[in-house]
Amino acid sequence: ALPEGKAAAPYRGAIGYDPVVDTKDEMFRKSILPYAGPYDLLNELIREQLNAEVIATAVENTSLFGGTLILGGAAVLRRKGKRKTMSVNGETLELDDEDDDYGNSGVKKGEILVVECDVDEAVGLALAADVGVWAERDVWDRAGVSALMSDPAVDDNEGRDRRPVIESIPRMEALDPRAYIGTTEVAIEERIEPEAPKTTNAFFDMFKPRPPASRGGARTLFPTDNPIQSLSQYDSLTTQDKARTLMSMSNFEGKLPRPRALRESARARGPDAPDPLDELLLPLIDESVRRRVLIRDAERRGDYDEARMLREGRSRRQMAKEGAEAVAAAKAEGWGGKEAEEEAARLEDEAEFYAGLRADVTQDEGSYSRFLDKDEWYERDRLARAKKLDKKKFGTLLDGTGLE
Repeated sequence: ALPEGKAAAPYRGAIGYDPVVDTKDEMFRKSILPYAGPYDLLNELIREQLNAEVIATAVENTSLFGGTLILGGAAVLRRKGKRKTMSVNGETLELDDEDDDYGNSGVKKGEILVVECDVDEAVGLALAADVGVWAERDVWDRAGVSALMSDPAVDDNEGRDRRPVIESIPRMEALDPRAYIGTTEVAIEERIEPEAPKTTNAFFDMFKPRPPASRGGARTLFPTDNPIQSLSQYDSLTTQDKARTLMSMSNFEGKLPRPRALRESARARGPDAPDPLDELLLPLIDESVRRRVLIRDAERRGDYDEARMLREGRSRRQMAKEGAEAVAAAKAEGWGGKEAEEEAARLEDEAEFYAGLRADVTQDEGSYSRFLDKDEWYERDRLARAKKLDKKKFGTLLDGTGLE
């Protein structure tokens, strides 16, 4: 029995609590000790602390780029019910409370959760939990290689191996010399060829980690790249285009979602709704494009109050851009003539002017200090004065200033 006021350790090995002393029944009949490896401990934590059980693991392709195979793992957990006792007519009954969420809002008995992990973690957890490892047929066919287990060599006359234990473990050797067997990737050149990138940058350069400011020089306060300038340009992006855009942006330091997450999102939300890839990309692109995407999504969901609020919060730059697009569309249908063309050009110049005032056009107006932006009156006055200058008198002094 525990001393009065002394709580039991919440899990085995918890710091600040007395060590757990196992009974003979726990040590031998239940076979919980000793652990065969770290995944036995992880499996116990899942059972005892998460109140869940591992029902399967999987190996899947995590790459969004066609022709590329990057393996990742996943563990499938199922929430268990909470056991409760109650007395009925003097008898103690033990029941499974299916409505108790165990402190996790909405996660009740039977809820299925997919936890992403590495391949070795999925395999190790499957061995500890005695469950199967699932893989899609395409992943199995592309990742599978024919191999043989090599016999450990002996180095004395009596046939005994004098090498350290680790070096004497049999190794797997691929029959195909072009195949690679390792802990992180399996690639056969003939069957797994990376798709050629659509830009001039090397495809794999985008996956190299960017150096921190202390190594590669100081970073700018705000990102300078703004690759998506219009709604039509955003709509033309494929899944691979969006992934490449994210990987090439200086202000993206996250992790791309897996193809499975995109498929699940499409089934749950519909093919036209923003998916996890959009949720990563939208906060980093031009604010005028982002707001138009959000307005369209709100209207698709029937949330017209949100759509109205988003429209009321448009920046002057966005209104100028939309005005230029509307005038250009009218002119394309034969309305306005030269006057429409001049008005569209004026509105485009106005949109560019407002963009020049902003320290960061990817953030909403008012989301950061306005003192970081240029003063509108000063810029208009400066540009007006510049138009009156006789630039021939200054030679090359105005080169690169925007006033030439």
